[in-house]
This record gives sequence, C-alpha cells and structure tokens, in this order.
Amino acid sequence: MEGRSLKLDGIDIKLLNMLQDGLPLDLCPFDEFGRVLNIPGAEVIARIKRMLEDGIIKRTGAIFDPKQLNFVSTLCALHVSESEVLQIAAIINEYPNVTHNYLRKGEPNLWFTVIAPSEKELSRILDEIREKTGKSEIFNFRAVETYKIEACFEFKDETE
Repeated sequence: MEGRSLKLDGIDIKLLNMLQDGLPLDLCPFDEFGRVLNIPGAEVIARIKRMLEDGIIKRTGAIFDPKQLNFVSTLCALHVSESEVLQIAAIINEYPNVTHNYLRKGEPNLWFTVIAPSEKELSRILDEIREKTGKSEIFNFRAVETYKIEACFEFKDETE
C-alpha cells in the first residue's frame, strides 16, 4: 500500500456506506447511486475501482449463508501494534476466504472473519496466516449460534 493515497473524501464515505446496503435493483445501479451523490454513474464506478485498487474495499459481491453451503466460518482476532496494522491487514486480505477485517479499540484489536469449505481448509488458512504474520496467537471465536449475518460499519467524514 506504500505510495498510494488512502485519503477519502465525503463522497467516498457516503458511497462506502451506501455500498454496504447493496446495489439498488435497477438496470443502472451506479447511476442510481450517482443521483443520490450528485455525481455521474461513471464517477461512482471510477471511485469504487480506485477504492478496490487502494485496498479500501476488499471485494464486492453477494453474501451467502455458509451453513447453507455446508461451509464453516469463524471470527478471529489478533493483538497487533499500531505500526504493524497495515502490513498484517494486507496479509490477511490476501485470502479470498476472509470476508472482512476491521480494527477495534482494546485487545485484541484486529478482527477478521474466515469462511472455508471444510474444517481442514479453515485450519490451513489460519496456520498460513500465523506463519505469514508471525502471530502465533490467533483468537478463534467459533459461532455457537448465528443471530445476525449482516455486518455494516458506519463510516464518517473526518469533519463529523
């Protein structure tokens, strides 16, 4: 991520919040976003592409219930120092099995979710993350019961 600007403006922030609610059921969903944001649909697409390239957005796509697909998933957490957050988050984000990660206050502070087609594959991914990050202790919080599948994070402009 070195050398790239990760600065977001107010439109980017609003767009990130809108994207979390899904695309409008419209023939031109990006034009619809553009109408709300007062920008052309082509600019909406360009902003999304830039945020994907900058690693601000990891992926876009549908969310499936892992249990319905006979997959396994888990919520994980690590203790990371402020100086290593970007490096370790980048390593974690290399895995398409990681649906999202986020920073929280307190310890552990870097949280992420992993989905895999089997327990064996889930273990392999977590072992690789341990090896690549040098973090031997990954807290693995397996779900006992699912209460909510949707996770949305409200992004705010620095002026708010």
